[in-house]
This record gives sequence, C-alpha cells and structure tokens, in this order.
Amino acid sequence: MTPLDQLLQQRRSIRKFQQKDIPKAIIQELIQAAAYAPSPSNSQPVCFIRLQSQEVRQRFGDAMLLGYQSLLHRIAEKGIKKLKNHVNAYWRFSESILSAPLLMAVATRTGVSGFSHKLFEAGVLEHEKREETDLDI
Repeated sequence: MTPLDQLLQQRRSIRKFQQKDIPKAIIQELIQAAAYAPSPSNSQPVCFIRLQSQEVRQRFGDAMLLGYQSLLHRIAEKGIKKLKNHVNAYWRFSESILSAPLLMAVATRTGVSGFSHKLFEAGVLEHEKREETDLDI
C-alpha cells in the first residue's frame, strides 16, 4: 500500500488548514489516482482544475455565497425551517474550504462520446435538462 493509499483510507474532515505549499509531485499523484476512477467506455469525461490565483478563489467564494443566499431565500419562501439548519451547517463547512492552501475543481467535459451519446443518437433517449456526460457519470 502506498503512502497516498494509506492517507486516503485514514482521511478525516478538516476545518483548519496549515498554510503550507503542497509539493507539485503530491498534486500530480492525487490527480493520477483520481484519473483511475472508472468512466463509461473509458471516456474519462472529467478534467481537473487548480484554483490558484486569489482572484479566482475570490470569485469562487462569491459564487458559493450567492448559491447559499439563493438557497436560503427559496427555503424562506417555502417556510421550511428545518432545511435551513441543514443548509447553514453545510455552508459553515463550505466556507472553511476557501482557507485551504490548495483548491481543485473537477468538471465534466461536454461532447465526449460515451454510452449515453449513442442512445441519444439512436433516438432511444430524448435530450432533457441533463447533458450526456452527466448521465454517463
């Protein structure tokens, strides 16, 4: 078992981070490990994005805050107090992410020809709100 495997198996939730640079070799090893995740027809319809600059991190934080406020607004409209507590708990965790020394995002790539693409082309499935890669993943 590699040290990375041991680390992943023993992981725990962290809310406070040390402000230390992470060696590029470790980042590459983590991305390589994530790339081994199964994907339909080995299409690997994901990409990994490092959120490095303060400007990008700030925009990410602003987008998170807008999403949080939007959820609270919709919950208030429906009068569901219990759900508000859950959203607030997740927000407190999400907020701590912004202080991490490294932020990585995983995104789906559109236009990847996977299994669902073949179903759409054949007319077996109709396009709805979800993209083909969402169905494949």
